[in-house]
Amino acid sequence: MGVPHRYPPNNRLAWERMQRGWSHDELASQLLQSMEREGMGLLP
Repeated sequence: MGVPHRYPPNNRLAWERMQRGWSHDELASQLLQSMEREGMGLLP
């Protein structure tokens, strides 16, 4: 069995990823860029 996830899977994001043909890394990059644009980046 895999490692348990902290949060339940986000089916909407998974669906969008499938539709666009993005890999997991590409999706993570898109999310990080979006968060940085909105001022919610991970770095202080």
